[in-house]
Order: sequence, then C-alpha cells, then structure tokens
Amino acid sequence: MRTIIRPVGAIAIAVAISVVAPLSTQAEEAASQIPNLEQRLMALEDRLAASEATVASQKKVISAANLDSALARDEGNVSFWNGVVMGGHVAASYSYNWNNPSAGSVSQPLNTFNRSHQEFQLDAAKLEIGRPTDGPGTAGFQFDILYGQNADILRGISPSLSFPTAPTNVPALQGDDEASFFLQQAYVAYNFNGVELKLGRWETLLGYEMLDTNDNPNISHGLLFTWAIPFYHTGLLASGNISENLSWSAGIANGTNNSTENNDQKAAVAQIAYKSGNFGTSLSGYYGFDNQTGQGAPPVSSSDSNYVLDLVTTLQVTDALGFWVNVDYGEGEDLDPISGDDAAWWGYSAGAKFDISDSTYFAVRYEYFTDDDNVRGIGTSPGLGLMAAADDFEATSITGTLGHQLTDRLLVRAEVRYDEADDDSVPTGGAIFPDDSAAGFEDDEVFAIVEAVFSLD
Repeated sequence: MRTIIRPVGAIAIAVAISVVAPLSTQAEEAASQIPNLEQRLMALEDRLAASEATVASQKKVISAANLDSALARDEGNVSFWNGVVMGGHVAASYSYNWNNPSAGSVSQPLNTFNRSHQEFQLDAAKLEIGRPTDGPGTAGFQFDILYGQNADILRGISPSLSFPTAPTNVPALQGDDEASFFLQQAYVAYNFNGVELKLGRWETLLGYEMLDTNDNPNISHGLLFTWAIPFYHTGLLASGNISENLSWSAGIANGTNNSTENNDQKAAVAQIAYKSGNFGTSLSGYYGFDNQTGQGAPPVSSSDSNYVLDLVTTLQVTDALGFWVNVDYGEGEDLDPISGDDAAWWGYSAGAKFDISDSTYFAVRYEYFTDDDNVRGIGTSPGLGLMAAADDFEATSITGTLGHQLTDRLLVRAEVRYDEADDDSVPTGGAIFPDDSAAGFEDDEVFAIVEAVFSLD
C-alpha cells in the first residue's frame, strides 16, 4: 500500500503547485495595474466635474436670455402643428355656350359659377387650414380662404359684402375680378361633453351639393343649390350624435349669405341626419327674416319671415353605382312683389354616379325648379338687369359629367348641360338666355365646361 500512496500524493502536490504558481503570478500582475486604474478613474472624475460646470454655466446663460420659455413655446408649437390639417384645391376651366351670347352678357344664368362664354377661367384657388376637436374638452378652428372668380361671385351674392339691397341668391356677377378674395369658412370650435360648438362663419347644412366643385359629381352647380337654399351663415352652430347612426345640428345665425345682419332679427338652422351602411338621409331647415324681393328692391320688413325645408337621400347600390335625391320647399311671408301675399318656391333634383373604372366615372343630374311669384330672382333678365314680376316661373336642367382621375391629386372633367326656362312674363318676351344678338334671348341653352382640379388634401 505504501508504494501506491506515495506516487499518488506526489502527483497531487505537483498538480497543486502547477495551478497555484500561475495564480500567484496573475495576482501580482493585477496588483501592479491598480495604480494605473486609479489614475484613469481620477481623470474621468475630473472630466465629469468639468462637464457639470459647463452645463451649469449654459443653464445660467439660457435663463438670463429667457430662452427656457422660448424652448417651451417651441415645444408647444410643435404639438399644435402636429394636430393641424391643411388642404385646399386649385380649379381652372373653359366654358362654351352654343347660343353664342355677345360679350359682356351673363351666360348660363341658372347656375352659380362658370357663367362666362368662350372664356378660360381661374375658378378657384382655395387654402384650408384647420384643427378638428379631438374629444370632450378640446378646441379647434377652421380657416378657408378662397381666391379667384368664384370668390368674386360669392362676394356679389352676399348683401353685406356688395350692397344692402342685393337679392338673397341672385348671382349678380360673372366673376370678372379674378383677384377677389372670399372668406368661405372661419370659425373656432370647442367640444363640450361630446357636443361640438362652432362660432364664426360656416357653410349651410342644406342641400346635397357643396360650394367646392370638386366635392360634387358635376362641375356646375344645380338649380336647387343656386336658387332654393342659402350658401353659408355666420353664427353659432352646435352638433352631436344621438346614437351610432343618428346625428343632429342646430344653430343661430345672422341670416342668409351675410357676415353682418341686415335687420334686427336672427335666423335658425337645424338638421337631423341618419346614416346606416350604404343608405343616408337628412332633413334640414332654415327659418329667418331676411326676405328680399329681387335685384335692386329694398328688403321686406324684418318682421316678415321665410323658411326653407330641405330633404337629401343617398343610396350606394354597389361599390360602383350610387344615387341621390334632393327636395326643397321654401316660403316667404308677404313676399309677392305685386299682391303682397305669401310666396313659395320649390324643386327637386335626382342624380347618379357610376364608376366606369377605378379612375373614371360618369355622373348625371336632372332638376326641376319653380318660383311661383319669381321672388328668388330666377326670372331676372340677364341683359337688362330687371326683375321680372312673373307667376309660375319654371326651369328644368339636365347635366352629364365625365370625370377622370389623371393622378392621385389631379382630376380632369368634361360636362355638357342643357337648361330650359318657361316664363311668358319676362320683359324680353318669355326668354332669359342670351344669344348672339345684343337684344336677343332664347328659351333654352346648351353649354359645355372642361375643368382641371388639383387637390392639396
């Protein structure tokens, strides 16, 4: 046994020496590095102290220059602009009337815009800046400025921007001044417990068509838009949801198409709307005291009221095919310019839009409008500038529009429209559409429009 144990013990001792000896050497080397590490640590501490001194000095400079509040404002500005939505459009067109009216006459008198013959037009250059409210307790605003010939026409329609006795809806201008500006919308908004409040100028709730042509299937605006309803109001508007499908709006305003009140009364506007899937309908109403009897005529007493009821129904049958119907009825107290009795106007329009492809569509619109006592000015002679005291004025219109989305932002469209009017009491012998003779007028007209619209949205 002794001869076996002794060799094993010797081997163990040799192994231990071979392990411990290197460890001892490494320990000695590590100990020799400690002074170097201490020197590096001290150098780092010196650098840190110098950096802290620099930061403290810079803070004093910023505070002395009041830059800290400026930086805070910059952060607030960045947060503000993050929520701002910008958009708008630029629209230009060319119109041609087959009646070939003489220069200076008002062509296409039954629609609001595109009223010139054989003319290139800068219709609109619109800039939109807004910030929508985002839940209860949040604020927002909207600012829409319009430039061009459409702006000039809208300024002429407004009694507070043109002259006090201007008729409510008569498009008195062709848009000769393309340098005109018009404030289309401008309001501040606040969401109060789910009810949005808008104070300022806002577009009317009535009608299927919108003021901006690129929001409509057709280029030209129809009879109902031009003659039956207001365009915009200045006042306070509240809106909210009753349920997932049912919404409401109600407001008080200065009147129709005016920034400042032209009498001592106020107007009311309201809407109830239902939307479910591909079907939607809305009933809107306007009630005010801004009756007027026609171009150049003084306003009726502000104690005389008028109202307009507006029904719009839309149905998207398939992804490619949709229909819409719009019905309007209006009545004015003591508004008949001859008898002094109440006067009424009403009409309807129906249209369809069919998507031929992802980028091309065709839209058609048919309209009928009657003005029993010609109180809306539709029988105004475009050549003589006279208001026709006529009964049972009637007009019909049919429009076809082909649109093609050339790029994501550029829409090009071509349109042909036929208008016909029946009024035997108009001073020009029962006709309101001018022809190529300075004193000649026709019962109907055909005109075409080509348009290009670039969208900034």
